[in-house]
Amino acid sequence: MQKFFSIIMMAVCLAPTSSMAKPNEALVYEKSSVNVSSLNMEQILSRIYQTQALAVPEELEHISSAPKAIIQVRGTEKEQYLLSLLPVVSYKNTAGELRYLLVMQKNKYYDGQIMSCRACSADADMFIFKQIDGRYYLVNSKFNMTDLPGGDGELKLDLEQVSKNIQAFGPELTGSYFEAEFSGAGGQSSSGWYALLLAEQTPIQWVFIGDAGGDTSSFYADRPEMAWTTTSTLKVIPNKSTYYPIQVRYKGVGAQLKKAEISYKTFEFDRKTSSYIEKKSVKK
Repeated sequence: MQKFFSIIMMAVCLAPTSSMAKPNEALVYEKSSVNVSSLNMEQILSRIYQTQALAVPEELEHISSAPKAIIQVRGTEKEQYLLSLLPVVSYKNTAGELRYLLVMQKNKYYDGQIMSCRACSADADMFIFKQIDGRYYLVNSKFNMTDLPGGDGELKLDLEQVSKNIQAFGPELTGSYFEAEFSGAGGQSSSGWYALLLAEQTPIQWVFIGDAGGDTSSFYADRPEMAWTTTSTLKVIPNKSTYYPIQVRYKGVGAQLKKAEISYKTFEFDRKTSSYIEKKSVKK
């Protein structure tokens, strides 16, 4: 299997004045001052993006049930995005404090249509909030996250998996993981493991961990003896490191194997590259 997507996280600086704002950021504020009464599209547009939404064409309203809005990027005349507010995920951080993860899917929008293709994903903005006295205060944010797994202009982000798999990814780091699946033109499919690292003092990160599995049964429909299927399970291994290592257990069947083939890989987080790297086994 090959690594189909790499996660490249671009750091974004939050500026206190509009004159300092980068044109592609489209927002200007200090995190500590941002709070909203509700985590809905209207409040997020007003306080986070500080802009008024443009009308969404009716044909785009029906592509998903997510609340949508079109915004124009500050400092530009033509650059626009279709924003889709994904369901909010509530969770507890490593200190036991309640947090809310908000993901805004961003599609480039031009002349009444979103820019998309079969292999194209969307960009994303992510926000972490905490609730105090009935209001939601911004804890951390990451804008313009690009090169994310997806297809047909949609993020491959399973928030049900994210909610289910929330846990400690380090002594002071909360995170989660999910599996994203992809299909090839020939009928074969593959999947990858991804981590969401929900840091509160450093940037939020969406990181590729490693291959999760694959299936060639459709590709070899006329030669089933050649087909193989690989599945896997993932486990975070707590230790004393800042970022816990991750172990993936693989199970391969088919291709004339007499029994299932079991193998393991361990991935460790590299802080220099902000990526997970497979730990090579040492031969004794």
